[in-house]
Amino acid sequence: MTSLNITNQQRQIASLINDQVVNVIINQKTSTDEDEAIVGLMPDWMNGFKTLMDSLPTEEFNYLCEEYPGFFRFSQILERIAQGCSDGIFDDILEK
Repeated sequence: MTSLNITNQQRQIASLINDQVVNVIINQKTSTDEDEAIVGLMPDWMNGFKTLMDSLPTEEFNYLCEEYPGFFRFSQILERIAQGCSDGIFDDILEK
């Protein structure tokens, strides 16, 4: 692996998202409940997440996903939502 250029601020954003997701996971009974609660967190953390996506090369972003499992889970759910939008799964909801 090459040298990583992750700033303390970028690491802090990933860590804060991770902490929120881990807290949600601890307090939910099923993975579906966890996913729904994580989606509920997303509006509060989207600016920080987008900052990381826009400012980090893929290698650094993936490193943060490995370092922070909650951040990775947040990323996975967001990716599934984006794919669903791209596939038209949510068209009926978005048209209302």
